[in-house]
Amino acid sequence: MKIGISLPPATTALVDADGLIEQAWYQPLLAFFNRTGGAAGISSSDVQSTANSASSTAVVATNTASAATVTANSATTAAATAQATATEALIAAIAAKAEAVIKAEFSLPISFFFPGSPLGTVYVPIVQPLILPANFQGMALYCGSPCSSEVMFELDLIRGGGTTAIGTITLADGNPTSRSVSGSPAVALQGGDVLALFAAIGATDISLANVAVSFPLQLA
Repeated sequence: MKIGISLPPATTALVDADGLIEQAWYQPLLAFFNRTGGAAGISSSDVQSTANSASSTAVVATNTASAATVTANSATTAAATAQATATEALIAAIAAKAEAVIKAEFSLPISFFFPGSPLGTVYVPIVQPLILPANFQGMALYCGSPCSSEVMFELDLIRGGGTTAIGTITLADGNPTSRSVSGSPAVALQGGDVLALFAAIGATDISLANVAVSFPLQLA
């Protein structure tokens, strides 16, 4: 049974004329007696056990908080690493796109010039990887003195001592820029290759002179 504690007024005497405890004080004193363990009282071991239990609870709470902090730090580190990886991937993608655009848009023209009659062969050495477009796309040609009959030039690739025909360019009669081509698929050139252009048919045409031919090579 629970006994409520209500202290009497301070003016109430603790004992009566016979030396007995006044009823007004007896009830609160009895409540104090019961709450402090009754006749057995509260031992120091009980107090220590309670303190130990509280200490253990505090240690568990501290360890839990520490573990949560470690988990949060790991998550923060992982997020930072993921962000760095994403940034690197974005930079790589931008660089790759820029390189692709440059290769697609930029060309390195090479030119062959035959001063006078085109009786010989003009050689152009290649110093870096390049691509000759299929069917000589983008090629430009000009004759200072047009031919009077059909003249065909042949473009060859010299690599490692061997020679391979790439295609031909046929000039039309009397037109300084008109031509027809018969080329091959795109050719991947290497440093050390040599391109050779010569008049395979009609080189002795006395009207033809000062022929210039340019090819736009793409970056490999």
